[in-house]
Amino acid sequence: DENHGPSDRTGFVQGFAIALLNPKILAWMLALYAPFIEANISTETLFGMGLLGMAIDGTWYVTVALVLTTGGRVEKLKSISHIIDGAMGLLMFVFAGLMIGGII
Repeated sequence: DENHGPSDRTGFVQGFAIALLNPKILAWMLALYAPFIEANISTETLFGMGLLGMAIDGTWYVTVALVLTTGGRVEKLKSISHIIDGAMGLLMFVFAGLMIGGII
């Protein structure tokens, strides 16, 4: 079905929900902030740290979306998607081999 029009707020709501509920983001936040969190830290500081992470993540997503959707970049990426998928798969195998070998 090629009759897709603007989705108003649907895309924003779905993207926000994915970003908010994504366990990878939670893992990243825990890994990044764990050394700085102490038992007596204030609630305001915790909220500030959360907002900082959300701002960084949101800025990254918006920047990538804007850069990729200007010009003919989307069509170019679609035309070489099989190469990108293969390269990412190969990279994952390399990382798995390095982890199994105890190098990283």
